[in-house]
Amino acid sequence: MLLKSGEAHLKAESMAREITELFESDISAFPSEDCRWLKSEFEANLDDLYTDLTMWFMTVAGYSSWGKQLLSWSEDKVRQVRDVIRFSFFDEYPQYKWLEIHITKANTPDLYEEFQLYEQLRNKLRTLLDFMLSEKYQDSTSQ
Repeated sequence: MLLKSGEAHLKAESMAREITELFESDISAFPSEDCRWLKSEFEANLDDLYTDLTMWFMTVAGYSSWGKQLLSWSEDKVRQVRDVIRFSFFDEYPQYKWLEIHITKANTPDLYEEFQLYEQLRNKLRTLLDFMLSEKYQDSTSQ
């Protein structure tokens, strides 16, 4: 997407670089043990939790891995991705909302850290995509 100024482009590149650095800082394994703890701790159907978490983490990670190439996306692609990542895990999967208070540093430290990281990535991506849309180049002849 073409941005309206060099300054806006540099700011977007900086934001994309932050996302890349944060994404690349994740060297942890999937928090399987914490998922097993949740499943054993509560008498609830959590059979799909592992799969749903994996899908949500992979979605955020996939978009985060694009780095500065995000800036070459079309406006339609930016809008589409922004819609995909607009929800937190617990908004996307409301059946697990009750678990949110149990995912803590004390109870599930690895899962808690993973949530912190991926929520931060998701929010940085949303901020970048919103910035790109607000700073997009507008052809004066098309207005």
